Amino acid sequence: MNAHPRQTILVIDDDEHLVRTLADFLAYKGFKVVTARSGEEGLKRLETVSPDMIVLDISMPGMGGIGFLRRITGPNGRPKHPVLVLTARAAMKEFFDTLEVDDFLPKPCSESELLRIVNQILLRQETLRSHSEAKGHPTVLLGDDRSERTHLAKRLRAAGYTVEMTDNGPELIELTTTVQPDVVCVRQMLPKMKGALAASLIHAMPTTRHIPILLFDESVVGSAVTSRPARLPAGVTRFLASGKADRLLEAIQAIAGVTTE
Repeated sequence: MNAHPRQTILVIDDDEHLVRTLADFLAYKGFKVVTARSGEEGLKRLETVSPDMIVLDISMPGMGGIGFLRRITGPNGRPKHPVLVLTARAAMKEFFDTLEVDDFLPKPCSESELLRIVNQILLRQETLRSHSEAKGHPTVLLGDDRSERTHLAKRLRAAGYTVEMTDNGPELIELTTTVQPDVVCVRQMLPKMKGALAASLIHAMPTTRHIPILLFDESVVGSAVTSRPARLPAGVTRFLASGKADRLLEAIQAIAGVTTE
């Protein structure tokens, strides 16, 4: 299926042959393509073009791909445009430990795989925009298998939140990717996967690592909301030693920056 004619892709790579090949292929598939041969040239292109996504090589002279990404990254730690990175397989782990992008492909890659990833990123962005426009309220993804979750969901909705729910860890991860909630609230003793492990996996993915996560465990003595202890996995923003709806609501409001009148 061809792309929407208004979808623009900025391709940045110092390999002249690869840039020409990618540009020709993407143009044939219906995209408007703008090219640049360096990070510096890519920044100049952004002065006049607002692309729907960027295909970026990492290993280039000058500022390179990483320098370019740092220049287009906003205060939230995310690039201002969706980015598909082309990089060597050996560099992937180090790269994703420090920077957030939408996806990556090793070089060389097939045209079919490139098109699949490009369409996937663009579809995800469109879904997120539509969801954001439709909901108009912060969204909480609740991972909880207890009967009490129904009461918590009612309290959240009454407080102005949109609520999505699941009762197991694997589905929580999948929903976090598709829903892109403003806050994830997950019970530690969740079936099929502990909440702490689910939180660490969510944080490990470039498209979801920015989402704050509240981990709660009603079996722990005490009920104070604390900042992330050193023993908690990466991605856990706050821990609550209680499963009571009023305490969870208070903690979620603190994380989302929303208060009720």
